[in-house]
Amino acid sequence: MARVTAAQARALCVGILKAAGAPEGEAKLVADLLADLLVRANLMGVDSHGIVRIPEYMVDIDGGKLKPGAPVRTMKESAATALVDGGWNFGQVAAMRAMELAAQKAQEHDIGMVGVVNCNHVGRLADYVMSAAERGIIGMMVVKTSSLVAPYGGTKRILGPNPLAIAVPVEGGKPLVLDMDTSAS
Repeated sequence: MARVTAAQARALCVGILKAAGAPEGEAKLVADLLADLLVRANLMGVDSHGIVRIPEYMVDIDGGKLKPGAPVRTMKESAATALVDGGWNFGQVAAMRAMELAAQKAQEHDIGMVGVVNCNHVGRLADYVMSAAERGIIGMMVVKTSSLVAPYGGTKRILGPNPLAIAVPVEGGKPLVLDMDTSAS
């Protein structure tokens, strides 16, 4: 088996993602963000959410399901809430922008809640909630997923694993982080 360093894997991800069609002005930002999140997932032992996703993303781009560079815009907003349209761009881009908006609202109004629609796969949730905890606030993220799980005793997949993550800042230490699915795989 070939071994590569994290830096080599990251550089490969950036090259592939730039070639996949993100607009020039946004390509480096998007590719850097995605590469960081995908490689970090591998480094954390969550290979199912790491660079193994890149071929799937390329298929989704070719099929028009994933639209690199599509605008991520706020559809509705109040002081403490917002609804963001991910535009079917990379899910990581929409999720990071939503978490940044939620954290900003929480810092200003004690709570921030942001929903996202038209969003692709976002990867490992811990990265987003940890970004909130680094700002000194509790971060929480839940995701509705496809039907991949049969209920106990069932034979048909009708439930999603519906992952959730929470990060709580710890004064003088690393945040307490929970990132889990509600099913076994």
